[in-house]
Amino acid sequence: MNDFDMDDEDINPDDYGESPEMMEGSPEGRGMFLVTFELSNNGEAYGTEAYAFSNIEAQDLEEVFHIVKQKEMRYELEDFVSQNYGELEFDAWKPMFIQLFDLDKNGVVKRDVDPPVVWEDGDGEVKFSG
Repeated sequence: MNDFDMDDEDINPDDYGESPEMMEGSPEGRGMFLVTFELSNNGEAYGTEAYAFSNIEAQDLEEVFHIVKQKEMRYELEDFVSQNYGELEFDAWKPMFIQLFDLDKNGVVKRDVDPPVVWEDGDGEVKFSG
């Protein structure tokens, strides 16, 4: 599969200015993770042609991977794909890298801090039947 390379401006938290509720976490030890997914269909990755993002609130990376494998993730990714690519079909997704947003004491993402990458390029493709 091809690696997807993003520019920093593509992941700027200011992009979520219209929906700040999407960027709220909780201060009780949980974090807000931004997961970038590579999409594929029938074993062929779309590579840089199509990818998806998801904000996931979790305690740690183990919980992030648990959430990524749940059936509900399919619906979130389908919604993202529909809004950004129209009728693009995919039957699998794979996390390409995961970033961890810095939260303030109220659990809101700090907008002046670029989220560091905390995990990248591994296995973990998730398939579903639909």
